[in-house]
Formats: sequence, C-alpha cells, structure tokens
Amino acid sequence: MKQASHSKARFNLIVTLWGLLFTKCFLLEFWVRHYAVPINSLIYVWTLSTLMAAVATVVYSNLHKQTRAELMQSPGFLLSVTTITVTALFAIGSLVSPVEQSGYVLAAAALLIAIFHGWRLFCQPRPTQAWIAPCWLVVASAIAYSGSPVGFLLFAFGIFCLWVIPGIARFFALRQQAAEPPA
Repeated sequence: MKQASHSKARFNLIVTLWGLLFTKCFLLEFWVRHYAVPINSLIYVWTLSTLMAAVATVVYSNLHKQTRAELMQSPGFLLSVTTITVTALFAIGSLVSPVEQSGYVLAAAALLIAIFHGWRLFCQPRPTQAWIAPCWLVVASAIAYSGSPVGFLLFAFGIFCLWVIPGIARFFALRQQAAEPPA
C-alpha cells in the first residue's frame, strides 16, 4: 500500500510539472502574440521546452519501470493518452493556424479536456473533482468568446488553476498518506 501511494505521488508530481511547463508555454505564447515579439515561438518556446521535459520524463520513467508498468495497466490509461494526444494536436493547431482561428482551436482543446473530465467523473465518481469539467467548459467558452491572443492567456490560467494547483494538492496528500504509519 505504501509503495502504491509513493507511485501515485510520483505520477502526480510528473503530471503537475508537465502542467506547469504548459502553463509557462501558453503564457509566453500570449506575450509573444500580444506584444508581436519577432521570434518563432514554436521553436524557441514550445519545441525546446517540451523536448527537454520529454527527455527528463523518459529518463525518469526508465528509472521507475515498475511504476510505469502499473500505470500502463490502469483502466483509464488508453483514454488519458488519447485525450492528451488529441489535445496536444489541437494546441499545435492553434499555434500554426491563422490568428483569427487560433482562439477557436484552443477553445476546442479546452472543450475536449472538459469532456474527458466529465467522462472520468461518469466512470469513477469523485465528488472532490466534480467541479473540474464545468470549469473547463467555462474556460472553453471564455476562449471562444475572447479569441486570440487572450485565448492563450486563458488556457494557461485554466491549466494552472485546474491542473497544477490540484496536482500539487494531490501530491502532498498522497505523500502525507504514504508517510503515515499503518493503524
């Protein structure tokens, strides 16, 4: 049991760090577009950041092969990977699409995340996380209404508030649970 809590805590930490990375990338994308900074953000912000984080994640997962094997056998793993992949494709689409359309593509990504959280709530009811799907719907609506470049700022805000902060809370809760002696 103690090992399972450590595995969950490690996984939540990795997911939270990825969320923090994406928050930074979307925030920088907002600033680049809002202030018309003449750089290629796709290369200098997105590619460099995600490449370094991906290498670190692969190295980390090779160090913890048992945790990786347990994670891949969990029932929602395939759905999670599929949702993350499609959302990433939408995020990339928002970066390369014309300015007028990038807000709608980001709104579709936020809507996909809301649907994913709604489905997870339907399959595994967790009252403590029931608020996440409606909040992502609000973020998707706000992005669709405001467009680009503000959509990047709102998406970054959504990731930080709905992914990073709850992830940090789960990490510390699981760590505390793992540190407690069995009764």
